[in-house]
Amino acid sequence: MGILSGRLLRMLLVAACAALPAAGQRAQNRKFLVLLDPGHTPKMPGARSSQGLYEREYNQTIARLLMDRLGKDGDIDVNSTNGTEESVGLSQRVKMAATLKADLFLSLHHDSVQLSYLRPWTFNGAERKYCDDFKGFSIHAATVQDKPVAEKSYRFAQIAAKKMMQQGFPFTLHHEEKIEGEDMKLLDRSLGIYERNHLAVLWNNKSPAVLVECGIIVNRDEERRLQDPAVQGQIVEALYQAVREYKDK
Repeated sequence: MGILSGRLLRMLLVAACAALPAAGQRAQNRKFLVLLDPGHTPKMPGARSSQGLYEREYNQTIARLLMDRLGKDGDIDVNSTNGTEESVGLSQRVKMAATLKADLFLSLHHDSVQLSYLRPWTFNGAERKYCDDFKGFSIHAATVQDKPVAEKSYRFAQIAAKKMMQQGFPFTLHHEEKIEGEDMKLLDRSLGIYERNHLAVLWNNKSPAVLVECGIIVNRDEERRLQDPAVQGQIVEALYQAVREYKDK
């Protein structure tokens, strides 16, 4: 288990392609492999929070905690697509999932809203942007993968949404609003699952792949909660339990 550097990732991709055993042998010997994908890179760190922090920081925190949680299970292997100082492109992440034959590709993000909803406020002496109108998680999956893979992706999305709700987290429906930048199709209105066919890490992925928006970091109250180690632990526990249930069924 571990976070791969860019150089090590390139070496892995080359070596793994040459060294993969036959499919039958691999199926018998391998553990269930989860590939965690903390969203964004140092050069493109994602949304800016109500406190001025970048989304990437939140994504890395959840990924690190979830990696530790999953890594304690002897029947699961877990790895990550990028580390804190690496800029790993989307195509590289998808290629890594294919090379490793990941059983699950889990992309971790934190959410924002459209610019028209953002309002100014002052935090620690600096002007920031916020929107307290929306809160909650959302789950995203593609429907244009190969049918068996898409079905597995959607099955994990359902499990993950239910586990998040069991931990007390609400989901957000603001992505379905018919405005520019949103207007996403809901695959399940009761679980907050959206269709996202244009995201490279989802539609172009040969592994079952789901993107989780853990919460909305431009919401001032929600951001404070997402900084709480106890709340982070609840998110991690929800996703951990989702992986376990998905694997064991």
